[in-house]
Amino acid sequence: MRIFKFRAHHCRCRHCQTRKKLARHPDHYLRQPACPTCGARDWRVDRWMMRRDTHALACTCGGYRFWHRQGSLRCWFDASGKLRNFDHYLTHHPEASCSQPT
Repeated sequence: MRIFKFRAHHCRCRHCQTRKKLARHPDHYLRQPACPTCGARDWRVDRWMMRRDTHALACTCGGYRFWHRQGSLRCWFDASGKLRNFDHYLTHHPEASCSQPT
């Protein structure tokens, strides 16, 4: 038995090239959604984004409550996957040094 896996379609507006993720293929809409930038209703599938593996860099650490990219601002890991050294941030951050008792 095959289980259908939902796959969103990464699309681009043909008028202004804005990216948007659609729930279905653009040809399966009777009336395509309006572009948030220019208001046009003409979308094409972005083949580069569809081939890209967006889950390869996904991280589920406690820095954010949602899946995010490794190396983002609050992520516990850097872009290479190594655990960040937070001692550096605590000793060199100006607000952290002001709040420590002397």
